[in-house]
Amino acid sequence: MLTARSEDADVVAGLELGADDYLTKPFSPRVLLARIKAVLRRQQGEADAEMTVVYDDVVIHPGRYEVGAGDQLVNLTPTEFHILHFFGTTTGMGVHPLSDRRCVRGEDAEVTERSVDVHVAAIRRKLGEHRDLIETLRGVGYRFRAS
Repeated sequence: MLTARSEDADVVAGLELGADDYLTKPFSPRVLLARIKAVLRRQQGEADAEMTVVYDDVVIHPGRYEVGAGDQLVNLTPTEFHILHFFGTTTGMGVHPLSDRRCVRGEDAEVTERSVDVHVAAIRRKLGEHRDLIETLRGVGYRFRAS
């Protein structure tokens, strides 16, 4: 938060409401930039700590935005990566992408059923022989094949 309110109660309230940091005016642009970088480093550390998904020869590493299939790296777009990682972390659960927007890019994403179908088709094509890891559930959506 960047605000003119500098009372202790305001700082505490802002942080308790979910702010990652609290900076009051007047502020130094250098300090603001340093604090933004610190928050981004913390978030990267949290992403690295997320569980890596491993299934057969497919490894989805969220911290590095990498997917390996066998001994090959799979080149996915950010949206394709988010979809594959989401399905991998909800293994076996049927997920309709329009009802659970976390699989793409968050609540504000413009998602249509057809756009998700296109992304899933691209993921399957890029996974090659591992394409059957994503199953289609007619009338429901998709799921990552359970072991």
